[in-house]
Amino acid sequence: MEKLNIWVVKVGEPAVFHDSQAGKKPLRAALISQELSKLGHEVTWWTGNFQHHDKSFLFSNKGFNQETYKGVKIEYIPSIGYRKHLSFRRFLDHRILAKNTSVEIKKKNPPDLIFCSWPLVELTEVFYDFAKENSVPIVIDVRDQWPDVIYRRVSDFLGQKLELHFLPSYERVLKKCLVGADAVISISEPFLNWVYHRSGRIPKRGDMVCRLSSKDLKAVNYNKKEVSRFWQNLGVTESESVLRVVMVGTLLKQDSMMNFLHAISSKDLCNVQFVVCGSGQLEQKISESDLQNLVFAGYVDEGQISHLFKISDVGLLPYDNTEDFLMSIPNKVGEYLSCGLHVLTSLRGEVFDFFKGSDSATFYNPHISEDIVLNLIGLYGSRDNIRKNKSNSRSLYLDNLKAEINYYQLALHLEDVAIKR
Repeated sequence: MEKLNIWVVKVGEPAVFHDSQAGKKPLRAALISQELSKLGHEVTWWTGNFQHHDKSFLFSNKGFNQETYKGVKIEYIPSIGYRKHLSFRRFLDHRILAKNTSVEIKKKNPPDLIFCSWPLVELTEVFYDFAKENSVPIVIDVRDQWPDVIYRRVSDFLGQKLELHFLPSYERVLKKCLVGADAVISISEPFLNWVYHRSGRIPKRGDMVCRLSSKDLKAVNYNKKEVSRFWQNLGVTESESVLRVVMVGTLLKQDSMMNFLHAISSKDLCNVQFVVCGSGQLEQKISESDLQNLVFAGYVDEGQISHLFKISDVGLLPYDNTEDFLMSIPNKVGEYLSCGLHVLTSLRGEVFDFFKGSDSATFYNPHISEDIVLNLIGLYGSRDNIRKNKSNSRSLYLDNLKAEINYYQLALHLEDVAIKR
């Protein structure tokens, strides 16, 4: 196989190759960059200086910055940053990212392939136009339903459904880029069908599904003594008499999460410990809770997560059943299963179908507190069986959601698109 020059474009994931982000879990762009590099290709990951997850800047200067990590070159795009997920400043940040990139890439030699994530919408258009101008094949990785997600959130905020598509520039870019891409990758069959329906794209040979896949958190190396002490200081220790339910991720102010937090105040759950890690809209509310069975750890690195999962029983996915969540399997499913956790979730759709025929998940009604409590009581009574079943949960991960396998196959597919263009 000849050596290819491949650009991976994704802003919003942790830039895990930078020293300040060391310990954070690598996600799809970082993992596919590494797989392509291991195949001997020259890989450049275009990402942001501003980090979406913790609202920080990696570099103090306002220009482009470059680093190389294990064969992967990283281009850090400058922008202004933002504090709120849905805000005018965030849209302005995206426009500035795109403007800065459109100037910078003209200084570069065209690659052999561009693998670009959707969203960001503005950034996708910049790389799409560059690809077409230079006869470079472009593959778009559809990870989220922009602009439909924005329409839904604004409708929810206003308390009424908006029928009009009020972002005409996004509609234009969606149809142009998703129709004209050489191939479209998506995270599920329903997501790929959404692409065809919303954009009018005709299915092509190179289109495919590649699920969101997770690094094997059970195999993470860490200082066990130091990490054990960290959790012990928070009151999180191994105990056969306690059922431990964990949630790690963005703390969204969704009905499912709010109702779950209300339900766990039940006096019937004194032997169930809830450990919540992460940041987001509910961070202050959770950190200030006086519930005796709730532990808030804030941000934790992948070693701390790995240890926590190994001494826990259940992984929680308290998400609302919105269209985008119904049509995908979140990263958290693979992360929980990699350590053998039983999954407790309010999600239906793709997640429900994934667990059919398995006893590795429990589904609850997020709108009924009594159902949440009864399911937790049932899980407590079944804790011995849950612990015996950890190998089955891990097998689900190994067979379906292991990043090293799925993203290797995606890397081979990208090679094929580049060669046959």
